[in-house]
Amino acid sequence: MSAASPSVAALMADIRALGRVPKEVRGAEGDVAERQLAVRLRRARGHKKLTDEQEAELATLGAAQPDANTNALMNEIRALGRIPRRVRGDGPEVVQERNLAKRLEWAKAHGKLTADEEAQLAEIALRDENNRVVHLGGSTGRFAQTVLDHWAQPTLEEVKSFKRRRTG
Repeated sequence: MSAASPSVAALMADIRALGRVPKEVRGAEGDVAERQLAVRLRRARGHKKLTDEQEAELATLGAAQPDANTNALMNEIRALGRIPRRVRGDGPEVVQERNLAKRLEWAKAHGKLTADEEAQLAEIALRDENNRVVHLGGSTGRFAQTVLDHWAQPTLEEVKSFKRRRTG
């Protein structure tokens, strides 16, 4: 990469003044300046005019900015009170939960979640798991206990009695 030219220095100063990496978004009049700044940045990157230090600075600016979509996603998950699942059905609540689950999977796959958000998701998942165990009361709880008892390790006496029943 070449040494920083005055136009690149001005570009970096404008980006620092914005306080984050500009985005090429369409929208209101106020976004025009940001969009033009993003185009200037894209062109400078395309012509390889940024130094390694400038790219590193842009990377830290990009990592520091919170993603509004991720914040909205986390707020929806908190409102749901559990980790969304890809459930079947066509009811409005079912479709909303399925779409929320897809958005969460996409955010995880693309590394959009911060460490704090990952920790919050783990806490929500743990709370959800604890709630499922608590709700195993009544007949469902008895069935679950029967299943757990069945799959528990048999004692030596149970193994011997099983062999005796089969042979005798």
